[in-house]
Amino acid sequence: MFNLLKKHIKLILLWGFVFAVLSGGVSLFMPMQYSANSQVLIISKNQTGIDPYTQAKSAETIGANLISDHENDRFLRQSNAVADGFLR
Repeated sequence: MFNLLKKHIKLILLWGFVFAVLSGGVSLFMPMQYSANSQVLIISKNQTGIDPYTQAKSAETIGANLISDHENDRFLRQSNAVADGFLR
């Protein structure tokens, strides 16, 4: 079996190189895509004198504030800037 590999080593290396070049070329023409999903569970400490409805609404407000801070394309813009720096 090893004799067969030794006999065709040039052909094996050539096809490996061809597929490496093709896959590298295809990856250069594909657009960069980034995606991330996350969920945050906000649990506030039980404070005496505050009813559960107010605590739940407070957690919703905090969650909405966190979401509004992260609903932008800053990460994508920074990633593209870094990628542009590498490609130049």
